[in-house]
Amino acid sequence: MAPQDDLTAERAAKLAAFELVKKLTDNAGMDPNDRWDKVNLLLAYRQTARQGALREAEKVCRDRAVLLEPSSKRWELNMVSKAKSDEANDLADKLDRLASEGG
Repeated sequence: MAPQDDLTAERAAKLAAFELVKKLTDNAGMDPNDRWDKVNLLLAYRQTARQGALREAEKVCRDRAVLLEPSSKRWELNMVSKAKSDEANDLADKLDRLASEGG
């Protein structure tokens, strides 16, 4: 087996998940392919959960950006509000990008 630092993060995660499933379902009759199927299900669930959390955080940022839109008649307050709104939108864009990458 290759040293841990030679493994990609995905490969390391799969091996760790495989070991977890092996410990949870350790019996002589289980086919190793069945274990890999369970590992892949766990990883797919993890990815879906991560993407869902990122999308939810993105929605919160977008909602915050709308709330921060300038509404004051004072120029100085409008500039601060606009900057905060832009920051929230930038963060939402980053979260969307991370969720879209899928990993």
